[in-house]
Amino acid sequence: MIAGLPLEYAATRTAARLAQRPSDAQWRQWHAERGLTVLLDAVRGSNAAPAVSGVGANADVDAIELAFRVQLRTRIAECADWAPDEWRAAVLWTQRLVDLPLVAHLAAGGRRRGGRKRILR
Repeated sequence: MIAGLPLEYAATRTAARLAQRPSDAQWRQWHAERGLTVLLDAVRGSNAAPAVSGVGANADVDAIELAFRVQLRTRIAECADWAPDEWRAAVLWTQRLVDLPLVAHLAAGGRRRGGRKRILR
C-alpha cells in the first residue's frame, strides 16, 4: 500500500466496472438501431446508461461530444478517488488527454467550426 487506499482496492473497483460493460449482443443491437432517440432509449435501458447521461434526444454532434467528454472526466475522477493518495494527481491529470486532439488542431492553425459553443470544459 502506498498511502490511503491500497492499489488492490482500485484494481477491484476497476474490474467490477469492466464487468458491467455492454455485451457483444448489446453492441450489435445498438448498431442496428435507427435514430438517435431510439438508440439513446436502448442504451438508457442498459448498464451503460451513465455513458449517455447528459445527451438529449435533440442533441447535435457538438453537444454529444461535450457530454461524452464530461462523462469521461467524471469516470476519471471516480478512478482517482479509488487510487492511492500519491497517485491521485497523476490519475486526475489524464482528464486533459481527451482535449489533446482539439488542442493540436487549434495549435496547427485549425479553426473552430462555426457556431460551436464552448469546446473545452
